[in-house]
Amino acid sequence: MKKILICLLLSILLLPSSSYLYANENTSPFSLSIVIPPSYDGSRQVSVENKFSEFHVLLKNISGKPQRIWREWCSWGRHNLSFELTIEGEKMLITKTVISYLKNYPDDEVIDPNEFVVFDVFIASGGWLNLPKIKEGQNRLMGELKAIYEIAPEAEAKELGVWTGKIESAPVKVTVIK
Repeated sequence: MKKILICLLLSILLLPSSSYLYANENTSPFSLSIVIPPSYDGSRQVSVENKFSEFHVLLKNISGKPQRIWREWCSWGRHNLSFELTIEGEKMLITKTVISYLKNYPDDEVIDPNEFVVFDVFIASGGWLNLPKIKEGQNRLMGELKAIYEIAPEAEAKELGVWTGKIESAPVKVTVIK
């Protein structure tokens, strides 16, 4: 009887607090990283005004089997990638804008083991919300940028075998410029 109560108590304490487990570095089939080429001075710069400035996010399948994710073009995949920017202790969540679709359906892609999906990020393109403001007289802000990739456990994901969970990249020191 004592063993049953202990097992019951442990199972209750170890239940996830949400409807699905978020992936972490130990359980996720993916790794996520930000690639920002160094500028002339060695800093990694992210422009909030130059619409041609880009960087990349790499999602790598580190598991031994193919994994499915939503493609970016459809509403199921548009908001899966976001960023957390921390400047002077203040955290900002940078997300994609909401758009209207002429055609929209759940569209997935397969990432084979040890393969990547590369997201080209044009943060100043007008397609992102909550960008930091650089005040007049300032040319730059110093901060840390972290990528977040998350797919919620919706019916379509379950039906099509799309991975669900959340993974975050390691933070990267960045210089935010106009």
